[in-house]
Amino acid sequence: MSSFFAVTHTFKAPVETNSASFWAWMSTVDKAAEQEKHIAAGFYNHSFMPTGKTGTIICIWEAKFEVEAGALQAYLDTWTNGFLNQDIKRIDVQLSGGPPFPKHFTSPAADVKIINLINEKIAADEIFVAFEYYPPRTETGVTNLLNRCELMATQDPMYSDVTWGAGGSTSDLTVELCKKMQHRYDMIANMHLTCTNMEESKVDEALAVCKEYGINNIVALRGDPPAGQDKWEATDGGFTCGLDLVRYIRKGYGDYFGISVAGYPEGHPNVLHEVKDKSTLSASELTRLVENADGMFVCSDEDYEKEMAYLKEKVDAGADFIITQMFFDVEVFFKFCDDCKERGIMCPVMPGIMLIQAYGGFKRMTSLCKSRVPQSVVDAMEGVKDSSDDVKAYGMKFGTEVCQALIAKGHKGLHLYTLNQEKVTFGVMEALGIKK
Repeated sequence: MSSFFAVTHTFKAPVETNSASFWAWMSTVDKAAEQEKHIAAGFYNHSFMPTGKTGTIICIWEAKFEVEAGALQAYLDTWTNGFLNQDIKRIDVQLSGGPPFPKHFTSPAADVKIINLINEKIAADEIFVAFEYYPPRTETGVTNLLNRCELMATQDPMYSDVTWGAGGSTSDLTVELCKKMQHRYDMIANMHLTCTNMEESKVDEALAVCKEYGINNIVALRGDPPAGQDKWEATDGGFTCGLDLVRYIRKGYGDYFGISVAGYPEGHPNVLHEVKDKSTLSASELTRLVENADGMFVCSDEDYEKEMAYLKEKVDAGADFIITQMFFDVEVFFKFCDDCKERGIMCPVMPGIMLIQAYGGFKRMTSLCKSRVPQSVVDAMEGVKDSSDDVKAYGMKFGTEVCQALIAKGHKGLHLYTLNQEKVTFGVMEALGIKK
């Protein structure tokens, strides 16, 4: 979002000569044409308040996103023809409670709630996509991601998620990426916010920045434990779960923020337990059974009911929609949606579709998340694992098949886990006939 600056202009010596020259020049200026020049340069003059012919002139200037005080200083030094000194102070809009004037420079992605867009698409029965990204670990990675965002923004995703690193390790970068996506590329940001290592004051700081930059959408999560820590633990004075975070945001910020939460069609990985004999499982448990190289795992019916009850609590507390954990078996997702409705969870459910990009990454993610993977997918991946091009080609094929199955069942919102890559994402969209 743009920034506001209070600028105090004083005449340079000799004051009488320079003030006379300045006002003589100002008498010839076409103010509307000058404002257009300011806008073209990335600035907007909201107020021009002289205190006398030779006195101080006080102005409020607005600068476009990523245009800083130094650039405004250089611009004003030139624009005032050397007659004036400029003392420039950035206005703290958080401290003042808001901007001093309505903003001239805005992004169409600012101050937009995703749930409203989802409801519009559902009513129109239209297919739409969302992209999810993660904060890279290096400056080069960040630059590459932003370049890809510029490219992927051409596909007009409904929104773009940015994850929050384990233990809040990427919190500052997550916020910066959301700001840039929204105001540089006009992509509606859906910012992940977790409870991990977050006291109330830190949450308030993050949300204050979101409000300043018109980031209206938050994914409220418990989060993963910090690196090197196996078990998640609440911070003293902090939150214990995603439900706490939803309640806190709604209590403190009303309906300003759109809130989404996570759903787990197979059960949260933390509640999946190892199975020795699958003949002991119920029919519903068998639909969620995970079989991989590490063994057999399942979320029991009892734990699944607790998971669903907890999800309903999050929605009842104010969550607008649900984004699911990745899945590879569409039938598990369909059952999850049916189970939501049976329990009175009527908000939209966005299917989290993991796009397969690399064999190693696929194996790591499915093992870590204990994902149920159909044997046909396991076999296909084993057949292409030695060729990165073949893996991506299969990723496009399988991703397309999943999306087609979802669309056929009326699930036309597709939340794509892009892994910060565009090739497979674009390949799936092209196969679906929705790439622009």
